Amino acid sequence: RTQRLDLSKMGLTQIPPEVLHLSGLRRLALDNNLLNSLPAEIGLMTSLEELTLFSNGLAELPPEISKLTNLTELDIRKNEIRVVPVAVGNLSNLTILSI
Repeated sequence: RTQRLDLSKMGLTQIPPEVLHLSGLRRLALDNNLLNSLPAEIGLMTSLEELTLFSNGLAELPPEISKLTNLTELDIRKNEIRVVPVAVGNLSNLTILSI
């Protein structure tokens, strides 16, 4: 069962749909890609503890990010996000937020 997946520097413009259904995934790295948005299905990844989205083109995070209640680390540095979404406030286990 895959627990860590590093898809950094792969030129991705979207998260591959099959990744969104890896229910046991705990760490997902999507750094240095070409992501402009995250699908609502990101909320299905409830086992995630670390999500790194460093250096993409994200302007916002979907509200479904609030379903990632096991998330302890979220890295959204070097994106186009101007406002931290209210949904991030619902991540009760979040200990590291890099903006």
